[in-house]
Amino acid sequence: KLLEEERGKLELRISDLETQQADLSSKLSDPAIYAQKELASQLIEEQRRLEYDLKRALSRWEEICQVLD
Repeated sequence: KLLEEERGKLELRISDLETQQADLSSKLSDPAIYAQKELASQLIEEQRRLEYDLKRALSRWEEICQVLD
């Protein structure tokens, strides 16, 4: 039961992270953003953080799915 709840929460978290990642990718695809070096650096760092968080969440979700199956 607890693992099922955790899996559900992770699915929501993964969806949220993927949405944030898509929004950020859209911003970073605009060449004008790179004229603002500090902002571009912040967005790139945020992209790295999101990627790390998403990988961790997906890894945990896969572990839970293996246990529940």
